[in-house]
Amino acid sequence: MKTTICFFSFLLVVLVISPVRANTLADQNAVKEFAAKVMDTVGQGKTAEALMMMKPYMIIPDAEFDVMKDQLATQAPVITKKFGKSIGSEFIEVTKAGKSLMRVRYIQKFEKSIIRWGFYFYRPKDRWTLNSFRTDTDLNQLFCR
Repeated sequence: MKTTICFFSFLLVVLVISPVRANTLADQNAVKEFAAKVMDTVGQGKTAEALMMMKPYMIIPDAEFDVMKDQLATQAPVITKKFGKSIGSEFIEVTKAGKSLMRVRYIQKFEKSIIRWGFYFYRPKDRWTLNSFRTDTDLNQLFCR
């Protein structure tokens, strides 16, 4: 019994201190294709499914991801009530910052308004990972240069 408890304690410590691993994307075209697939799914109103598509490429712990997923489930009915049904997505732009950072922007189109999506990718060496993403309703930011 004592050995079992020690083993599980050791396993817990290893899992907690282990670095978060994420799948990577080979090049900028793969990044753009990945974002397009995610946003095609989002545009169909399947945001929870799109979030699951992103999970293997994100660098956050599972617990943090689960919080995002729960928040999405809570917000989805409110968004639908306010904006109407999701009717698609539209590519806006790709912006690079140096050789290591890239942002891909889309909008999710609804019957009454839009939600802006930004995917932030980081390349520490030769492959890209999804560092983070953001959503908001700030239309003004689409016109700021």
